[in-house]
Amino acid sequence: MRIGLYPGTFDPVTLGHLDIIKRGAALVDRLVIGVAINRDKGPLFSLEERVEMIEAECAELSRKTGTEIVVHPFENPVELSGLLALLSARRNLDGWRRRVSRRRGATLDL
Repeated sequence: MRIGLYPGTFDPVTLGHLDIIKRGAALVDRLVIGVAINRDKGPLFSLEERVEMIEAECAELSRKTGTEIVVHPFENPVELSGLLALLSARRNLDGWRRRVSRRRGATLDL
């Protein structure tokens, strides 16, 4: 099973976020959307409100794609064994290619 994680504050969730979620759902079997708290920003919505908004926005996408979309609040630090970064800009893609080639001597082909 391919599992991806898309972390962010999503305060508020935007059309850009939803576009990345849609693209990510096409790549994995389960997409975990980690809703984080950034104490340096004054939040517009509470953590619970943001989780509810994302769940509502993603319900139809999950039904259409068959991808399990799980919205999870990240209230505390989480230890991860891996991270799927959904790339939203060309410079991010170039940066990930450099990281992959340095760490594994491999290339990142999309």
